[in-house]
Amino acid sequence: MRTCIVTRARQPESRLVRFVRGVDGRVVADLKRSLPGRGAWVLRSRDVLGRAIAQKAFSRAFRNESKADQGLAAEVETGLETVALVALRRAIESGEVNIAAAYDGAGTVLAEIVRPEEPKKNDDSGVRIISILLGEVSNNIPAIIVLSRHEMGLAFGSSPVLKAFVLDGRFGRAFLKAAILLQEYRSPATNIVAKQTKLPDTRRGIPQDMD
Repeated sequence: MRTCIVTRARQPESRLVRFVRGVDGRVVADLKRSLPGRGAWVLRSRDVLGRAIAQKAFSRAFRNESKADQGLAAEVETGLETVALVALRRAIESGEVNIAAAYDGAGTVLAEIVRPEEPKKNDDSGVRIISILLGEVSNNIPAIIVLSRHEMGLAFGSSPVLKAFVLDGRFGRAFLKAAILLQEYRSPATNIVAKQTKLPDTRRGIPQDMD
């Protein structure tokens, strides 16, 4: 369990992102939790990370001037997106993802991947967001994962795939896990911090839970 330096919420490590301070003072996301040095933990939410940056929470956490701007939030999202799409490619190559048009109904479906309708001109709201109705795989309720046209293209290539099924298997489950992590990061913070209607202001202090 770790304490988020912004919300003060105690959560399992799997629900937070670890950050370290480089020798140049720049804050770096440690998505694999393998970088050396003292770490600060932030709830895996773009909203919450934005607050950490705006409130200079990293400088207080590391007790030293730390460089973090909104580019850090985009960096984390890109990293999580890359992990999810690489996992999807591996699942496709292993045969654990079938395009709907070619799916014969065999195998246990973990998730449906669909591409949303084209966004309106000058409206990129449908381009970066994964809109999820997540199910419990253990109860055989499939998850529905919506990927943008861009993301579908990166995963499936140039073919105009509109829908695919993720089957139960090592690579299918790895993709589902990675997609959920990305979805949670993109979701509003109020959807992640259970029973917490207002995130606390941490400008007067930070929790002493570093590693």
